[in-house]
Amino acid sequence: MAHILNAGNQQHCRHEYLAALSSMCVPIPTQYYEGAVGDEAVNVLLSHYDYSPTPWITIDSNWKLTWILPVFLARYPESRVVHLVRDPRLNVTACHNLDFYGTLRFLDEFRARDFWLRWMPNVDLTGWSEFSPFEKNCAFWTETHRITARALAEHDWSLRIRLEDLGTDDALRRVYDFFDLPRPSRRDRVGASRARVNERNEVKRQILARKADALAPYEEWSPERRHRLAELCGETAAGFGYDL
Repeated sequence: MAHILNAGNQQHCRHEYLAALSSMCVPIPTQYYEGAVGDEAVNVLLSHYDYSPTPWITIDSNWKLTWILPVFLARYPESRVVHLVRDPRLNVTACHNLDFYGTLRFLDEFRARDFWLRWMPNVDLTGWSEFSPFEKNCAFWTETHRITARALAEHDWSLRIRLEDLGTDDALRRVYDFFDLPRPSRRDRVGASRARVNERNEVKRQILARKADALAPYEEWSPERRHRLAELCGETAAGFGYDL
């Protein structure tokens, strides 16, 4: 998303920008969701935006903001928020195969991922502690979107976009217009959306090479696994137009 928004050769957006301004962007949102810190701690974290050394960055593409969104909106009531959703059949697979809620972070070769992954939120759901990593990723997907939809229900400046629709000119126009950004050429957009893909794929290959419980594509899942995904994600997914 950050690369697409910057496709006009101007740096408007940065991926996980607040985390670059303060490492506390990683633990504080989880602690806020779990009730360990309150609004004051979140506001201290958000104040880093006000002292940014790169004030031309005005858009933060950052999933961590989901977990502090009520405080964020109270602090920035005129902010424009894009709620980006993705088919859980693809999204849960991707998160699981990146070892969210897994154990590879304890290995020396993946130690750099430990700081982020140990602060994955514990979802407030009965039976959570007994869930498998797959089930936790399903619940994580649903809770992410439940929190976002609830927080944005009364917010005047929000736009929901499905990731799968970003390949269409209409959806991209809606995003650029929503942020009052110039519409780049199709060539620039395609180049931006492919940026760093090789780097990301190399990380995925390294993880998958060591991940014993990696998920195959959805089409190869057992009926039991598909049913569990539908149980944990189906109602929310249907609201976004995904039929599980």
